[in-house]
Amino acid sequence: MKSDFLKREVLITCGTGGVGKTTLSAALGIRAAIEGRRVCVITIDPAKRLATSLGMSALGSEPQDLTERVREAARTQGTEMAATGSFHALMPDTRSSFEDFLRGLTPNAALAEAFTRNPLFQIFAREFSGTNEYMALQQLQKLHDSGRFDCIVLD
Repeated sequence: MKSDFLKREVLITCGTGGVGKTTLSAALGIRAAIEGRRVCVITIDPAKRLATSLGMSALGSEPQDLTERVREAARTQGTEMAATGSFHALMPDTRSSFEDFLRGLTPNAALAEAFTRNPLFQIFAREFSGTNEYMALQQLQKLHDSGRFDCIVLD
């Protein structure tokens, strides 16, 4: 019997630092993949703990397919992953996510290019408090709308 969380399309872990959000996010994502869900875990943790917990030095800004790693780990624990399951993970690049977001709002490429060269845009894309979190939500929405994943976990 599947747990209730496995019916969710989006799971968000939040809280103060050091409470286990990344561990929980990875575990939820892996469990959902084992149960046959197509999963993507998005992390915005600048410490790159998700990558480390998955045995990687870094994650890219596009979903990286880690399904075979999860399948192998499940096998070593005596569990088989459902054939339909997959596990992906990413760490969005705030600047490029912000640029993509802006390009989606502007009527033409020249105007979008002018905006991205603006010093004010540079400050927002690099230093404005909350930009990283907002861009992670934009990435979550983009992945959800793509239909590529049926479970997205935001760490």
